[in-house]
Amino acid sequence: AVINQCIFSYVDQYRDTIRHGFDYNHFRLNIDEGQLRNFLILGDTIEFDVATLLVQDEKTNFRIKQLSTFFRISQASMEFLGLDLQAGESTIADTVIFTYNSQLDLQEFVDKVRIHANLNNTTIYPKDLELFARGTEKIGQPVKLKGTFNGRIRKFKFTDMEAAIGNSRLLGALDMDGLPDINETFIILNLRNSQLEFEDFRFLFNEKIMSRLRPFDKFDLNGQFLGYPTDFVATGDFQGNLGRIKSDINFKVNEEDIDRSLYTGRLTMINFDLGAYFNDTLTFQKVNLDGRISGSGLTQETANFRL
Repeated sequence: AVINQCIFSYVDQYRDTIRHGFDYNHFRLNIDEGQLRNFLILGDTIEFDVATLLVQDEKTNFRIKQLSTFFRISQASMEFLGLDLQAGESTIADTVIFTYNSQLDLQEFVDKVRIHANLNNTTIYPKDLELFARGTEKIGQPVKLKGTFNGRIRKFKFTDMEAAIGNSRLLGALDMDGLPDINETFIILNLRNSQLEFEDFRFLFNEKIMSRLRPFDKFDLNGQFLGYPTDFVATGDFQGNLGRIKSDINFKVNEEDIDRSLYTGRLTMINFDLGAYFNDTLTFQKVNLDGRISGSGLTQETANFRL
């Protein structure tokens, strides 16, 4: 089948209009061109090969520039195999499978639809993602992904992970439970042979918190992040421009006054330039230590701890 200059519209009269981004309940697609092969209907299953599909959403002007895949849909799943999708500025490949109890679950995608995705050569631009998950545009930079995704949007695991954003490269595994509210999301992030620059993750923190993280600049790390963005345990080995830190620290962020945040746990510093961090090289120089620390405060004026 060859489709040219067609319109596909969908209206669910029982559901409200989504005013920001893509309206799943009411949309109108302009199909410039489509080529389908090996079309089959068997029971509740429809499948076919998509050789090419060029589509634009009328409301948002979001454009699918190219789509080729083997597509199958039933009351149990929706499958995109051998996927090559170029949508907006983003690229997604090569396998995405949605499973559910019935197609009605697609109306509550975040909570009810399970996703299995094998990602390779995938790049997601936040402005594209914003149309489908409001609030993600603040990520600010494209995210390159490789690995295996399993779970729901609200609770998922991303294994064999290779993720790149800005100057950061993260290798390992990621578990998240609680999206789309990032502040209420429990995170387990295991990293190896990775590089992290806090500036690439400024969308997670307010400016007061960033002012205390920026001096670390970029560092190499092996370790684990366990907890919420403002209450977490950081375990690992961090090597950066200020020196080397080994930690097993519970850190509770005071969002109203970052400099009075609480911390407790095991801490090792190797040639750590405390003077550069405090911006006071006359009083503080490089430090070597190994011990337990408990207290609060991140500046010379607010520091109040027992080491």
